[in-house]
Amino acid sequence: MMRRLFLAGVIISLILSIPACGFAATDSQPAIVLGGTKIEAAAYIDGGNVYLPLRAVGEALGYEIQWSGTDKAISVTRPGKNIIIDLNNNKITANDHVSYMGGDYTNIKDSTYMGTDFFSGNFGLEVRWDRQNEIVQLERVTENSISIKTIKEASETDIIKITLQYPQIDGLTDKTVQDSINSFFRESAMEARNEGLQNADEMERDRASGYGSPNKYETYFDYSLKYNQNGLLSVVFRNYQYTGGAHGLTVQSSFTLDLKTGGEYKLKDLVKVDADYVSLISDTIRNMIVERVKEGILPDYSIAPFHTIRDDHDFYLSNNGVVVYFQQYEHWPYAAGIQEFPVEFSALKDMLKPEFSFLNDSIVVGDNFILVEKGTSGEHDYYLDHPSFNGMKHIVSFIETAEFKEYKDGELWFTARGGDDTGNYQFPYLLAYNPNTKELRREDFFLPLNEKEDIAFGKDGWKQTLNDIKIQDGAVVFEFKPAAGEVLAGGRRLPYTTVRYDEQSNNLEFSFLNAEVGDSLKEIPIIESPGLKYVKEIVTEQIPERPGNEQNPAQPPTVKARIALDGKPLYNAKTSYLKEGIYEDIDICTVSFK
Repeated sequence: MMRRLFLAGVIISLILSIPACGFAATDSQPAIVLGGTKIEAAAYIDGGNVYLPLRAVGEALGYEIQWSGTDKAISVTRPGKNIIIDLNNNKITANDHVSYMGGDYTNIKDSTYMGTDFFSGNFGLEVRWDRQNEIVQLERVTENSISIKTIKEASETDIIKITLQYPQIDGLTDKTVQDSINSFFRESAMEARNEGLQNADEMERDRASGYGSPNKYETYFDYSLKYNQNGLLSVVFRNYQYTGGAHGLTVQSSFTLDLKTGGEYKLKDLVKVDADYVSLISDTIRNMIVERVKEGILPDYSIAPFHTIRDDHDFYLSNNGVVVYFQQYEHWPYAAGIQEFPVEFSALKDMLKPEFSFLNDSIVVGDNFILVEKGTSGEHDYYLDHPSFNGMKHIVSFIETAEFKEYKDGELWFTARGGDDTGNYQFPYLLAYNPNTKELRREDFFLPLNEKEDIAFGKDGWKQTLNDIKIQDGAVVFEFKPAAGEVLAGGRRLPYTTVRYDEQSNNLEFSFLNAEVGDSLKEIPIIESPGLKYVKEIVTEQIPERPGNEQNPAQPPTVKARIALDGKPLYNAKTSYLKEGIYEDIDICTVSFK
């Protein structure tokens, strides 16, 4: 099914096979923006490598971070995910997969900073360093609907120790394709195992003749997932063999697979027939080599000078771009390790085949339209390209958190939410663009009740007290006031609110972060109104505040309101204000039904 990429006789070091970016070092500490929201922490740049604070980013993603000073271990957990970072042994255990960090972390003022590969591989993030604006942008990616488990096999004799880890996937519709891919992964591991056993046999013969190494041989086979989106899976294998001497030797291989067919894509399969991608990538690599020599990442000499890549050069996909790499001794000495060179998708945008345009934040929609998304500092601009156009057309400009939703009835639909400098993010609305009339119009966002995702608006700020829930003008109104002791210093923040629909119970659930229940609502209210036919009752409850400790701050309390419904309505949420004096501002969340 797939051509094997192991290079016989090419040897590299496992521990030193650390990817390096080809940018110049900087003393700056760029801001971090996650999905358009700034994190109150900064990134760290060293030798062109980007490091992110583990606690700040992890907690922003909903993970609980705990530190064990005794073991020098960090636990990163949330339901369904358990990661242990062992700094003593440079190991990461993610659920059942154990991998070595290779030094891809740093410590700054007693805080642990991890490299971008950690966040991409374990948190499903796309990490972009906007050097011009001094911002590191983090975006969640939508991964393939498959599950991946790690198979471990280990054995040890007086002569050799063998450790194998390889992936097995589940969840593909075509079980024949799934079995074929899993079989290939296992065969790759077995090939490494057999290589180790052959090495051990040769050592036994050497020892019988009075020669050979007194040390035990070792085989270590491992994998890492690099890209798991859009029906593609890009995986890297490392086959480490120790056969005596000062250090072991490794061969890296990679495969980019189509999960529909099981076929393997080569680098040339991604680009148009007439695209000169070889020259573009080769020029990019040469520039990176110059920078790495300046930074001391690479020596100022090479075993074999680099001139150009092959048209089928070894590569893998990352969340950000195409990564090509070189085995040790291919161009540089042992100490250089495996050198990897990322080329951003945007640099290849004019060369990618239309079916791979999604790699450049663009998708094919409708009648050969190509929609291109460009994000900067949390703001998103959309462009439309078509064979009949003379260049791309800018159709949606400067909209925070805009997101393409679907193409229907000849129009492109986007979800978006507006805001102001005080952080009052309104409930999402719809934008519709008609390519024929070139009209962009705004529509209210009515969420179908079979929508699975939560809808969120507002931001956590001052603590709020929920004082009243009432029926007003055909809507449910939640009324908040600043909690006792809170002082508003000129700005306004609506409580962070999520809306979730439970199809089984036919309930809408609202969660208000950093809120408490006022005395007037201590008893469970039941609200009925003939003017609002879908509301039958409302129940409020408070989740107790989780106490904090030295490592984890206290979590703000959450108030939940559940609305039982009659029928299957659509609903829309809006926000408005009613002011009563300087420090008596009331924040109102209004939920109306249709």
